[in-house]
Amino acid sequence: MKKKQVLEYRVYELQPQFPVLLLDGDAWRISPQKSGRLHFHNCLEFGFCHSGSGQIQIGRETFPFSSGTVTFMPQHLPHTTWSNEGDTSLWSYLFVDLRGLLFQTMANDEDYEFIHSQFKPDQSIITASKNPKAHFLTNNILDEMRAQRDNHDLVIRSLFLTLFCVLKRHFSNQPNHPSASQNVPGSGLALAPAFQYLYTNYMNPIRIEELAERCHMSQTHFRRLFLAIIGVSPLQFINALRVDRAGLLLTSTSETILEIAQSVGFASLSSFNRHFIKQKGMTPRDFRNMNQKLETGNKDQTRVLKYTGWTQADP
Repeated sequence: MKKKQVLEYRVYELQPQFPVLLLDGDAWRISPQKSGRLHFHNCLEFGFCHSGSGQIQIGRETFPFSSGTVTFMPQHLPHTTWSNEGDTSLWSYLFVDLRGLLFQTMANDEDYEFIHSQFKPDQSIITASKNPKAHFLTNNILDEMRAQRDNHDLVIRSLFLTLFCVLKRHFSNQPNHPSASQNVPGSGLALAPAFQYLYTNYMNPIRIEELAERCHMSQTHFRRLFLAIIGVSPLQFINALRVDRAGLLLTSTSETILEIAQSVGFASLSSFNRHFIKQKGMTPRDFRNMNQKLETGNKDQTRVLKYTGWTQADP
């Protein structure tokens, strides 16, 4: 019997006002030892290779990288990175919620559809020769994140907006061939159609049966595979996604808590409060008040509330 591939789901909870996390420095050297399992994230990942060379596995495909390579990994895409024998490549990583970061400029979820619908694994690897603009913009974002100069948050938002548009243009100009979720069946990628649907329809009533059908599975198999890979049930994941979206609205709009609860898909205010407290550790009102204080308080205060993903490179 073929051994089932085990994937790791790495979760990063980013601060709603500025949902960008930088992992940087000498600790982020990737060894030649390949990880025993692929992983994927709850947010977009941008990587920048400063030195060294090696391989990146995306689903079942493997691609080379070298110094200067930029990588772009959508939320649902399983991958892992390792260096060539005798080498330890040095990387910086940016984790970002683009919807949250660009909310006031691009609030329509359909604007982000291309990330999932048009993405192909080979487009994850971006070189200076292939796309000099994307390479330049990513390097500038890293510089701004490190330096934290005056108005760096505005500059970074602008750079990400430009990078977003450059990548959208880049993807639309590529030959039409099967996307990652179509090309690589099984394991985590088998759930990709469900993730794609959830990211743009979380605010609507969602039937597990429909998610299973989108992945061409029975409900029983879908629930079992989802729990094995993600670590929570589909319903728990849906509620967590709704709470994350609510956190964004609480800190970026003046809508009432009831209006926000309804807009992200909760049937009642009591249900919303219960799930919000369970996930965030505080009420929606306290969350809004706390983030308003952060916005007007110390600008040097950390922008990351917490993250439960990896904090160092795979061994």
